[in-house]
Amino acid sequence: MASHSSSNTSSNLSPTTNEGPQVAFVPPSPLVKDPLFDWSLDMQNNPTLETKFLVVVKEKILEACSKYKLILPERSLRWLENHGGHYEMYTHPDAFEISPRFGNCSLAPLTLTNYEKLCRMFWNFLAIIGDYDCMLILLITDNGWTFVPSINHKSIIAFVKHRFLPAKTPLYVEGTSDCPLVDIYQKQVSSESTVNNRDWLKSFFCRTEPSAPSQ
Repeated sequence: MASHSSSNTSSNLSPTTNEGPQVAFVPPSPLVKDPLFDWSLDMQNNPTLETKFLVVVKEKILEACSKYKLILPERSLRWLENHGGHYEMYTHPDAFEISPRFGNCSLAPLTLTNYEKLCRMFWNFLAIIGDYDCMLILLITDNGWTFVPSINHKSIIAFVKHRFLPAKTPLYVEGTSDCPLVDIYQKQVSSESTVNNRDWLKSFFCRTEPSAPSQ
């Protein structure tokens, strides 16, 4: 059943006065639509994510497939062509089928949706830094690939720092202090700081495995 957004409208308003309802002030994020910050992983905050980074994803993934002698499935190719390099995301209950990435997990739909959102952000981050090899494993494939390269641990650590460090902290390649982490245009990437609760770090890396068979 569709929800009605109007039912929650009043909670965002202060009491009515003679001048009418007053909209509560919400301080904007310092990085929202900042024209000088190209590395937000949120499309609403960063329209250049699509026009500068995702636009080249299809061709770069084809190059990565060629390097590993893989054939990009027609389904994935069509998706990348029709959606400008965006991540193919499954969201419950809008999706008509279970995510192929987490279909074997006995987790709540909301948890699986959050996993998909995290994968989408990671996809966008990899597109920004040009790590297209690591994007192959995030594709939905249907041709029985027996091998894809694993994700570079340095890219994972860079992604975590991009989300957890204070806003606009310059990022460096993991293990170095003088080698800037650059985007595909050779500009040093800065952190977005979208996670404020540092206690969440322990669950950031959580993953599910099939339960061990009973003895």
